[in-house]
Amino acid sequence: EYIKFDREKHTGVVFVQLIGAKPEFILYDGVAYFNLKIDDIDFSFLERASLLHFGSVLFAREPLRSTVFKVLKKAKGKIPIGYDVNIRLDLWRGREEEMLRDIQEGLGLADIIKIGDGELEFLKEYGIDIESFDFELLAITKGERGSEIIHRDIKIEVPAHKVKPVDTTGAGDAFMAALLSALWHMNKLTNLEFTREELLKIGKFANLIAALSTLKRGAWSVPRIEELRGYKEAKEIITGIKFLP
Repeated sequence: EYIKFDREKHTGVVFVQLIGAKPEFILYDGVAYFNLKIDDIDFSFLERASLLHFGSVLFAREPLRSTVFKVLKKAKGKIPIGYDVNIRLDLWRGREEEMLRDIQEGLGLADIIKIGDGELEFLKEYGIDIESFDFELLAITKGERGSEIIHRDIKIEVPAHKVKPVDTTGAGDAFMAALLSALWHMNKLTNLEFTREELLKIGKFANLIAALSTLKRGAWSVPRIEELRGYKEAKEIITGIKFLP
């Protein structure tokens, strides 16, 4: 009921070129989601949603950029806000300073942040220290080296779930989806407080889902819950389904 249709703009598509198992992305401009206006937003979702999630690609064009920031500011303090920091320079040619400013504003509004180690180093080169922002949970993905999960003064390195990847397209999205799913299954979205043991479980689960998503070609190869039977990392997070002993 919250989906809006734009009769003048086409649906956004992304083309992916694989170099080995590593993807290169081609994003297209003038798409429907970049045309989302504040009048298109039904703010009743704030009474029903458990989480608001966004990515930095949404800042690349108006009117979407202004719409997203208005929604984030209205949601802040009402429901948790998740943020996937994706840097796609081809959308920001000649506007890199604007991109950095918007990314930082997003960091100031987010409670749960995911960033790849490549994006992290990019921001550091411009003097942006992501750990200086007031977040509740930060996940840094490191590919085959696993991930780092940070909550206040707790920092945990989580080893990767070892696989032989076929296609890593969407692995970061799979990681983020799994992390948010873990928070929901653990009833953590209403209270973003974590022990070291809980952070380790969340990181292992997210690493598992990201790794399994690379075993098939295509960006949408996230495993179904039924496929997780037998994985201890999943059993520690998801209850209510039958796992193999």
